[in-house]
Amino acid sequence: MSAPAPSTALPDAPPCPHHPEGCTPARGCGSSFKLEVDRERLERLWDARENNPLARDALGCGVAGLVLPVAAPVAMVLGLLGLHRVKPEAKPPIGKRNQALAGVVLGGTGLMFWAVVLLWRLSLGLSPLPW
Repeated sequence: MSAPAPSTALPDAPPCPHHPEGCTPARGCGSSFKLEVDRERLERLWDARENNPLARDALGCGVAGLVLPVAAPVAMVLGLLGLHRVKPEAKPPIGKRNQALAGVVLGGTGLMFWAVVLLWRLSLGLSPLPW
């Protein structure tokens, strides 16, 4: 004897306007999971999460490049790619030009800093790596 099929309806979910008999995962309606979002919040979420993530990541790698030598060139590459993606006239606009520029500048600064550290260690006759 087989067990009864589990119910797919959510206990507190509003009824689906498309399927009055109830939604199932097989139908893929998902209307019970849709939430209304006001335009201002949607714009903030777009800007924080989807608007030119390469520029955001370039800034993060640029800061990390001041501590980790490997992150500095990554920041420069991501920053240049992020600058290439900036299109203020697009709908929605793709921005974060300043973050991309900061990633390039911090990456270049980190790269120069680590080059000076490497040359300094070599001039003292030390191993290039501290370990």
